[in-house]
Amino acid sequence: MRNSRVKPPTVCRYGVEKYGSDGPLVSSAGRGWSGLWAELRSHSGVIEWKGTQPATEICVDIYGNGSVVDRQGGGIFDRTVAERGTIWLSPAGRKFSLVE
Repeated sequence: MRNSRVKPPTVCRYGVEKYGSDGPLVSSAGRGWSGLWAELRSHSGVIEWKGTQPATEICVDIYGNGSVVDRQGGGIFDRTVAERGTIWLSPAGRKFSLVE
């Protein structure tokens, strides 16, 4: 993936609202993929998302620093220790309100 800040409008708006204005480190923009979007992001601290997931999101921890990740939303509470290769799935249409 090459470094690109060009993104489709819905993905761009959603990413900024959820992860902040820094943008992805790398993205699949310009690859011509249909129905799939990939981004590499770095973040720390709390992510508060007060909306519904517009698309299915798959997050993969590529470093594994051992931090505790709490997710809650839709009546579900999940606590996971981040290890390299840990995968989190957030289905489209589901409301998640907090990720630490």
